[in-house]
Amino acid sequence: MQHAQKHMQALFVHGMGRTPFSGWPMLRRLRAAGIKTSSFGYLPAIQDFEQISTRLASRVSELALRGDYVLIGHSLGGVLLRSALASLPAETRQPTRVFLLGSPIRPARLARLLQHNPLYRLLTGDCGQLLASDARMDSIAPVSAPSTGIFGVRGIRPTRQFFGEEANDGVVSVSEARADWMSETIDASVMHSFLPGNQRVTEHILARIDGCLKAACDDLADRGPVWDALSDMFLDTDVSLSREWRVRVLAESPYSVDDLEKILIDEVYPVCKYNLLCVAGEWAGFDLDWLEEQILRRLASRWRFLRATSIARLGSGLPSEWRLMKTAIATARTTAGRTI
Repeated sequence: MQHAQKHMQALFVHGMGRTPFSGWPMLRRLRAAGIKTSSFGYLPAIQDFEQISTRLASRVSELALRGDYVLIGHSLGGVLLRSALASLPAETRQPTRVFLLGSPIRPARLARLLQHNPLYRLLTGDCGQLLASDARMDSIAPVSAPSTGIFGVRGIRPTRQFFGEEANDGVVSVSEARADWMSETIDASVMHSFLPGNQRVTEHILARIDGCLKAACDDLADRGPVWDALSDMFLDTDVSLSREWRVRVLAESPYSVDDLEKILIDEVYPVCKYNLLCVAGEWAGFDLDWLEEQILRRLASRWRFLRATSIARLGSGLPSEWRLMKTAIATARTTAGRTI
């Protein structure tokens, strides 16, 4: 397994009525995985669709010159990305994957209902009219690169009458956002506006970018032994005695040393660190069921991003044993002829 590609780039394009800041939690997580992130902003009230699309195409061309990249479009942002990609010269490097979050492929019924509303026209301009037009939406080409459509299925009461029994996110129905040309589709129990900031959506994106760690809840078979070995460093005993066992387990895991350190910092350290502060802490080994439950509960918390910790902020907070372990794991893999 490769570790996260340090030169992978990700560009986020927000939806109509939103701002680049709406993708902040997602972009923060992508940056933590070693991906260089950026956002593209626009104002539909004062810029028409073609103007925005042309400017976005130029931005994508710049990304393509710098190396591999992925594109993430929320709602209208996905429509803009499809338009921009279709206008690129044939020789331009294509994105490794395009993620479309609740992005309509065909005219959106809410846009049709509101297209003559004066306030809607004022706030959404030409872009709002495009979303209501059969001809203009049909003229936007499919994505030829690998693509993932992520659809919210958590509707809201005020718009329920417009969708009937159809799965929807309160603004766009799944049928309006799904297309046969998509490489894969994923349903998420999220409302439309919150798709870019949702943790589970971000984990889906990370899992599909080459080299990034899978979400822990989807990777329990490999994570379990690693959690067990890493938590051993937090026992109230002489942990150097079990170093050989830990090195063997971690060297045989499918994770790079960088990934192991990320798992240690993000998943094991926050749960096990308190044992080192106890007068008489656990010394025989943490219960594995308890460890898994605590780690997954913390990862599922909506406040997790506010508690994120980096190796720089930790300083000497990690066990000194880890510095010895990193070297020993790399040596063990070299001896065994493994390169991860």
